[in-house]
Amino acid sequence: MPDAATHILIQIMFNKLIWIKKIAPYSLFGAIAPDFAKGLNRIISPDWDWVFYPMHSPFYMLFFFYAISMLFHKSERSSFILGSLLGMGIHLFLDILQTNISGSYYMPLFPFSFKTISLGLINTETSLFFLPLTILIVLLTYFLKEYIGKKI
Repeated sequence: MPDAATHILIQIMFNKLIWIKKIAPYSLFGAIAPDFAKGLNRIISPDWDWVFYPMHSPFYMLFFFYAISMLFHKSERSSFILGSLLGMGIHLFLDILQTNISGSYYMPLFPFSFKTISLGLINTETSLFFLPLTILIVLLTYFLKEYIGKKI
């Protein structure tokens, strides 16, 4: 949960700093979609775990977002895909920075490479430790952006 909260908070901050109204809500979905989709294996079956490993691949997620976009009106599909890929890109960047207890299973180059990548700069539990600071930074960014926006 703290990892998902960190993904959402960082995406909110990014959306506030670089505001693109049309794709902002979709980028929030994209920020949690890889972990949400990967979590489906707990519901479906642990035997199908291998199917969900590439969920942290932009290429794999492009197909995932494209399939979901078919539920949207034709005029919203490209915004949904673009926003979701933006959020997923930030998600992937944050995940690659961390060390995983069970080993890295992030395959950002899938299907071109099965190489897993993890820089190991942040421990997994660090997101929990720094969650209050992350919330504070995001709130500060949010209110400063609002304050500066009203002054101009």
